[in-house]
Amino acid sequence: MQGWRLRPRVVICANDVFTDEEYNESFILYDSIEVDVPAVISREYELLDIQPDGTVSLLLDDGSAKEDLKLPTDVDSKKLFILSS
Repeated sequence: MQGWRLRPRVVICANDVFTDEEYNESFILYDSIEVDVPAVISREYELLDIQPDGTVSLLLDDGSAKEDLKLPTDVDSKKLFILSS
């Protein structure tokens, strides 16, 4: 039973991009293990306006406005939006 303890271990730590909850997982490293790592780019935008139909206007980095985004209409997304505000 001691053979597995001699293998190298990998610890993967991550934060949920929506809730900022931290996750930690530990794996025994085998030669055949491959782990896909997503590339996440975090950007913050200033909210300019919310229309009654759910369309939002955001201020982009270059000073222009992005006005073609709609807020989600399902209940779970609305809860997430309120929690992250």
